[in-house]
Amino acid sequence: MHNGRYISIQSMLSRLLRNPLLSDLNESDVASYIADGIRFIEAPLGYEEKVAVITITDHRGELPCDIVYIQQTQKYKVALNELAFPTTNINYGYIPMKYATDHFHTSLHADTSPDLQKNGFTGLDYENTYKIQGNYIFTSFHEGTIRMSYKGLLLDKEGFPMIPDDIKVIKAIENHIKSEAYTILWELGKIQDKVYREVQKERDWYMGAANTSMQMQSLDQAENMKAMLTRTILKPLQHSTGFKNLGTQEYVKNI
Repeated sequence: MHNGRYISIQSMLSRLLRNPLLSDLNESDVASYIADGIRFIEAPLGYEEKVAVITITDHRGELPCDIVYIQQTQKYKVALNELAFPTTNINYGYIPMKYATDHFHTSLHADTSPDLQKNGFTGLDYENTYKIQGNYIFTSFHEGTIRMSYKGLLLDKEGFPMIPDDIKVIKAIENHIKSEAYTILWELGKIQDKVYREVQKERDWYMGAANTSMQMQSLDQAENMKAMLTRTILKPLQHSTGFKNLGTQEYVKNI
């Protein structure tokens, strides 16, 4: 179970440099291996929850560089009176966006696209949609502001990835880095097959153990999961509220 703490790349590097065969490792190599290793573990609790504000110009905006996967995207809501009388420093909130169904969404933005239909009375989009391609988010509207909730790697002040402070995760990352370094040494004939296979076996075992450990929920998380799965009254529109009340306790009146 993730405890919310992390260790730095320097801590991992000091563990690795105890091995004479890894004396040539540097921070850049280790950082790359750590990022790959965390992704191999595939545990959502090992990532950091992040929210980015993205400016849309000419139907597209640049994505954050540390995205692992996107959770939800919302568009800044423009009030009708703001169209006629522009004001500043007023927050009208955000409205949810949907992933686009139009195959020509990223290139044509044709007025006849089902994702780009306008309300004849207000001139606003009926639905706000997006697609992801080439490090950019493409939107159905020409310009505006969106915010994106996503999972990303936790980085230190120098931009290096940090490692969840879980012994199974630490050993998994350590053995993953050893495996990557030993692969080069094995291809050069500098280590024996037996040594190489043993490192591979250790890496695979700890990767599985780390995945299991990082999937374990706390009591609070498990309580929310129970509330979601045992619900009597269905709430099908959680997307519109950002899933804010998905794990709220349900009360059913007995008559």
